[in-house]
Formats: sequence, C-alpha cells, structure tokens
Amino acid sequence: MTGPVALDQGNTQRLNCRWQLRKNWTDVLFALRPILDNPGAFASKVDALKSSAEAKRLLPEIKRENIRSLSRLSPRFIAGKTFVVRVDYNDVHQPYDDDIRLRASLKTLKHILDNRGKVVVLTYRGRPQVFEQAMTTDSLVEAIQSVLPNINVHKIEGEPHAEGIVSVVPSSAVELVVALATEGTIVLLDNLRFDQAEASPFWDQRHPFCLFLSMLGDVYVLDGYPISHHDNASVTELLLYLPSVAGFWLEDEIAAHRQFHELMMKQNCDPMLAMFGGIKPDKLEHIKPLCQTLQKGDTVFIGGILAYHARTVAFFQDDLPAAGIRVVFQDQQDDGRFDISDAILKQIIALMDGQKIVFWNGAFGQIELPQYQTSYAVVRELYRRLLAPLCSIERLFFSGRETAPMVKASLGLTEETRHFTPGLYISTGGGTSLHDLGQGVDNLGYRSLWGMPETIMLLD
Repeated sequence: MTGPVALDQGNTQRLNCRWQLRKNWTDVLFALRPILDNPGAFASKVDALKSSAEAKRLLPEIKRENIRSLSRLSPRFIAGKTFVVRVDYNDVHQPYDDDIRLRASLKTLKHILDNRGKVVVLTYRGRPQVFEQAMTTDSLVEAIQSVLPNINVHKIEGEPHAEGIVSVVPSSAVELVVALATEGTIVLLDNLRFDQAEASPFWDQRHPFCLFLSMLGDVYVLDGYPISHHDNASVTELLLYLPSVAGFWLEDEIAAHRQFHELMMKQNCDPMLAMFGGIKPDKLEHIKPLCQTLQKGDTVFIGGILAYHARTVAFFQDDLPAAGIRVVFQDQQDDGRFDISDAILKQIIALMDGQKIVFWNGAFGQIELPQYQTSYAVVRELYRRLLAPLCSIERLFFSGRETAPMVKASLGLTEETRHFTPGLYISTGGGTSLHDLGQGVDNLGYRSLWGMPETIMLLD
C-alpha cells in the first residue's frame, strides 16, 4: 500500500470543478423529485443544466454516445479517468469459499487499469445494520493484491457520524485520494451496507448517498452479477449521476443466462433435471418462477433443509405434478441439516438417467465442512456423464453462492479452466440466476442500466 500522493494545482482545480457541478446537479435533482421516475423528463432537465453557462465553463465538450458496455469504450477515453466499479465480493470473506467472484471481476479491473484508467471498488459484506469490525472490507485489500500483485490498493475507512452508524464516503479525504490516485491503483471503500442509505427505501437517503459516491469518479460500471438484482442505491440509482456501462463480468453472465433460458423455453425441450438446495424457506418463492418454465416430463429434486419446507407448499406438492412435472423431495428420514446420505446419493444418480439438461442451485447440507461433502460425489458423477460419449447429459448449469465453489473444488477447476468444458457453465449468481432464468434475464440493475437515456460521455 502506498502513502498519500502530494496535492497539486491541477488536481485541486479538477476536484473543485467536479464538486461544484455535482452540487448544481443535486439542486436540480431535488427540485425534480416528483418526476424522477420519468427518464425523459429527467434527461431534458439535465440537458438544460448542462447547456448552462456554468456547465460550459466547467466541462469540456460533451458528446453523446449510446454506449452501455465497457468493452466499447476506447482506450483514449479510458485513459486518465476514474471508474466507480460496483462488484460483489461478499463471498471472498467466507473461510469455506474460494475467490470465484473476485476473479470474475478481474477482466473488468484489468481492462481499465491496462488502459491507464483508475478504479474505485464498491462492494458489501453481509447485512449489518450498524458498523461491525468483523464486517469491514479490510481483508479484501490482501485478497485483491493476491490476484493483482502489481496493483496498489488504498482502503478508505468510513466516517462515523452517529452511534454505530458509519458513512462509507467521508465528507473529506476520499475525493482527494481518488483524484490523486496514480495509475495502477485501486481505491477500496468500506462495506457499503454500513451506510443505511445503501438499502434504504427512502429517496431522501438514497439519492444524496449516490451523489457523494458519484464524486468518486467519472464513469460508473455495474459489474457484479450476483448483486445486480438487488434494489440497492449503488445498483439502481448511482447511474443517474454518472455515465454508466456494464462490465465484462455482468455481460458474460447475462449472455450465458440468456442462452440457457432460451434453451429451457424451446418447444419440446430436451428432458431436464432441476435440483435445488439451501436452508432458507423464502428461497421457495424464487424457485417457483423457474419451475413454471419447466415442461411436461421434466424433474425437480429438492434437497437439504429446503425439502422440509417445500413439502408443505401446494405448488410443489400439487401444482407441478398436475402439470406433468415430477417432484422428488429428499427423504424425510434423511437428516438434511448436515449432508445427504448414500441412499440419497443413489436416488439423485438414478434421477440423472435420461436427462439431457441439468440445473443445480444451492448446496445440500453444510458442504463447507470436510466431513459433509457427499454432494461432491454428485458433481463428479454429473461431470463424468457430461464427458462420457454414450451418456445423455449434454448441458450442466451450476449456480449459487456455495454451489459454484463446490463445483470448482469437486472437479479441480480453476477460474481460467472452468469456462472451457463444452456444455458446462458455473455461474457466480445465486438468487440472481433463479430470477433471470425464471423471468427472462430482466434483473433490476441491468434493466435500470439499459432503461436510462443515452449515456453521456465527457471527452477530453
């Protein structure tokens, strides 16, 4: 980690200009609060502000480009600019998970850094209501530097402003550090959820929060696929304040989910086995839309503790079987809290017979513990059948916070090799995968990004 960079006159002027412009934008946004949901009205008012004499004095020439992808930005545009990148590193801190999500973001981070841009990383951990030392992003500094050894990482501490409440964007220092960050530097903020505005339902809290976040950079990048369906301020509102594009991680996942969803929706689709695990009963509501896309002759297996909750739900007990979809629950005599038994393993393997497509979301039991990893055998059998020339399985799609690392560990795959087995896809998404496959790849963050008026690009 490097120390603070000395202040110079050029950066000071840039900081003052940006702050003044953001202040003007905020005045307009608050005045337009009743009509902010109307993108056309919003765009016209911002256009009026940008054509003002003050905007012309503070900003270089404005060129409009209908760009929604980081891949379409030229190296000339990226050079020297600061990109506020929203990722999802929630799992990097877990002792039993690998760094699959961190590595999924590397393509975006490297692209910006290799083109002489600067990066501010926004992420979260857990669901803290107030500041908790155990929930900080401190461990991420070492994690990022372990995969990007030539990169300096500046961790910016939050600023306490009430008992137990922390603003992740202090009123001073952060903007200065970002503006002065040298090439090859990543600035990391603390856990976004320390600031109650991130998940607040109230406009008066969310928009000022995004205003301050927007002061950190020139372009916003929505990159973290697992977070892209969350109604968080940094996902759906920040793009109101900055030119916004999708990162490589998000675009790669969206493309894979669209392809798999189209496969599922094909008339007379090949036989499919959909397997679901987990412990939270509210997950059943997210599973329902995906199950409604299944066709007669498909099979659903629900394992782990989730099976105990599903047995009491009429949708799984009555509605799906009435539609010709076979529903199999983990045996009630089998304790799904920790692991699946050998009998359940044989039951799942039997369900694989004749299946062309297999989807698996959610682990069965406490797979983070070495003594409870029978599910690994299920993964290896699925993979064997995918590769065997005479077996029926042609497509395997895994998703889930615990599922993806489990699959990589079971098969000995690295982040680089997990993409190169034909017919195999391992998604970093959990609930986002369920949402997109069940409702047509139309999650909230991606829809917000593409639903905005044309992106404003400021050219030097």
